[in-house]
Amino acid sequence: MGVRVTKNRIDDMQRDLSTGFGLESLLDKAAADVQGRMMDNIVKVDFVDTGATLTSVRVERKRRHRLIGPTTHYAVYGEFGTRHMRARPFAAPALKSNRRAITRAFEKYFERFEN
Repeated sequence: MGVRVTKNRIDDMQRDLSTGFGLESLLDKAAADVQGRMMDNIVKVDFVDTGATLTSVRVERKRRHRLIGPTTHYAVYGEFGTRHMRARPFAAPALKSNRRAITRAFEKYFERFEN
């Protein structure tokens, strides 16, 4: 599905995108959804010992994107495994399970600028 934007709506879109109105909250909601799913997955795949990785999952706000993930140095070993430990992915499945909803939210956002 594509979004068609006509010339008379370009100014509205440019103003909206330059101020971040709406888009920032859309990014924040998407990031929070992925963060929540990631935390659920950490428990589901049983990558919890002390709970440090679970409680370290953060959303870092950048100007045009969000970084989502745990801050423990060993979380990568759970996600990808090692030669001594099987992988117990929690981050990639969290993003994958939210991909359709995030894509649809962005489509709806840009549909506002159609005639």
